[in-house]
Amino acid sequence: MTSIMENFFWHDGVLDECEFLAGAAKCSITLKVSAYENQNSSERKRYMVRFDKLNEFNISCDIDYLLDNANAGNIVDAHLVDGKFFMYLIEGFIKIKCDEVSIIEISKK
Repeated sequence: MTSIMENFFWHDGVLDECEFLAGAAKCSITLKVSAYENQNSSERKRYMVRFDKLNEFNISCDIDYLLDNANAGNIVDAHLVDGKFFMYLIEGFIKIKCDEVSIIEISKK
């Protein structure tokens, strides 16, 4: 999981969608985000970040702040620590611990 996350640029990204799925034997979370490819990019691209085989998760955010900052960017930063993914939002956070993660570019925003 670390190699996928280490070069991804999160700052000023936008959390577009968050979906939690619970099945009989597995749970997953899918985040759709718009983010700059790097610090010098002028255009955001859309990515799907999928977390499978969840062990735990916690999401807390102020919806008004999340929506008010959707154009400027409501993602402050994100990183992986001790097998846990942390995404810091404007007035909130997402914490996910899982066994598998994948990031797929969907399209430009």
